[in-house]
Amino acid sequence: MVVEIPLLKAEDIEVKVKQITEKGALALLYKTARTDMEILDRVFGIYNWQCDYTEIKGNLYCTISIWDDEKKQWIHKQDCGIESREDGEGNEKKGEASDAFKRASTKCAGIGRELYTSPFIWLNVETAQDKNGKWQLKDRFAKFEVSEIGYDENRHIDRLVIVNPKTGVTAFAYGLSHKVNEKQPRQPKLSAKGSVSKTDTVPPVESKLPPNFDVKATFDEFCAEHNIVPTEFTAWRNKASQDPKTGVVVKGFKDMTPDEWLDLFTKLSKLASEGYFNE
Repeated sequence: MVVEIPLLKAEDIEVKVKQITEKGALALLYKTARTDMEILDRVFGIYNWQCDYTEIKGNLYCTISIWDDEKKQWIHKQDCGIESREDGEGNEKKGEASDAFKRASTKCAGIGRELYTSPFIWLNVETAQDKNGKWQLKDRFAKFEVSEIGYDENRHIDRLVIVNPKTGVTAFAYGLSHKVNEKQPRQPKLSAKGSVSKTDTVPPVESKLPPNFDVKATFDEFCAEHNIVPTEFTAWRNKASQDPKTGVVVKGFKDMTPDEWLDLFTKLSKLASEGYFNE
């Protein structure tokens, strides 16, 4: 059974503000379980896929099964989720189930795998400190959405525009000549999360980091996004370093500069999106 999964459109993608500093905000792209369900229905038919949940060693796993009419059998793949933060309404487990479903749909059908090739998204937005000195968006109710997205022949993101729909101001633009909010200082557009331009072979990263780049926070986010633990991260690095084509080299983690960390995250993300570590 050979089926082409459609690439996510702009309206299928959500934008989450992950970290806020004096100079702007770090954002991530994600998809919802509802989007996955709609694509599964559209591609395979509403009666040709199913899901099931089970708990293994305290972790909730979702198994998605797709009917292969040629083989006359169900194809199963599963993945686990992460609980949502406490919201006072007891939705942590609901969030865990949704996360498990999204991860399983990516693994089973490849839905949204292109999001792993997202560039490093630094939003040019105004921020302010609250009474405790914590940085937050100046407009605390500001939301952001993807207005444009494009892909290259390898299904990698090569164009991305994010706007504030309330004001119409562009907060981030990548891969095309597009004006970003000129009221703010422009931040460097760096390739992270596995993004590669058409002219890149092994994705080099400019020696310009966004303000207050946090290696530990990015490392934790990388591991969570790829569902691995620190020892597996090291194993990925070691495996990639044995292949000269990857451009990954072994260096003591404590001796690495932030630029070198960002370069490593970029290269490992690109390799992961290509299934390099699935062997």
